[in-house]
Amino acid sequence: MAELRQVNKCRSTPRLNVVFIHGLSGDPVKTWESDALPAQFWPSWLHTDYGDVSVWTVGYDAPKTRWSTAKTAMAIQDRASNILERLLATQQLMETEIALIGHSMGGLIIKQMLRTAESLALNRPDAAKFLDLVRRVAFIATPHAGSGQASLMDTLRFFARPSAASQGLVRNSPPLRDLNLWYREWAATRNIVHLILTETKTTKIVGMVVKPDSSDPGLLTRPIPIDADHLSICRPATKNSDIYIQVKKLLGR
Repeated sequence: MAELRQVNKCRSTPRLNVVFIHGLSGDPVKTWESDALPAQFWPSWLHTDYGDVSVWTVGYDAPKTRWSTAKTAMAIQDRASNILERLLATQQLMETEIALIGHSMGGLIIKQMLRTAESLALNRPDAAKFLDLVRRVAFIATPHAGSGQASLMDTLRFFARPSAASQGLVRNSPPLRDLNLWYREWAATRNIVHLILTETKTTKIVGMVVKPDSSDPGLLTRPIPIDADHLSICRPATKNSDIYIQVKKLLGR
């Protein structure tokens, strides 16, 4: 089940609604918390720095494997439809401009949500309005062409038992290529302002999760390399971190 949390409330109608969407094995709060003590939940900093910004986080089940029966994962297409309908049903989100920020698979869900909304917009005014409101998108370590780790899990699927979400991240899969080609063409006609942050460090055991060629969606916006691995890239410890500075800049335009 998708969960939508409002981090803060503005006294008046906000200038901008910012929606954070986590990735595989993520959490609506922990994904965006630093490892510092005490942990810093940096989405809340945005409201402190921009009093006219309302911040939201989306949570959903996205386990990597099917070994656990406590949580199940939807395919990326299904999860995108699920989250989209939740956003469309939230009136507060549909009143002003929207910025979407996705980490890892969360970025793919954003692209698929927009594609689904475009299809729905032919017959649904709420979907058409949503597309008009989305003006800014941030991709943080998003595997636009998939991940080698997901490909390995797929090769060893008898033992690894990858979830439906993991199976959708196989390297260079036709659905991911098709989604990215669609997004390039769609974004070019919508004047979307983008931020693309890429990881440059390896994680323990698995190495670099999203390699440079996969983290670049091929848009006119140049990717920005960050001194971080796949997990730390979405967990800035201070307001002086490159990650926070770049996201703040995106939202302040």
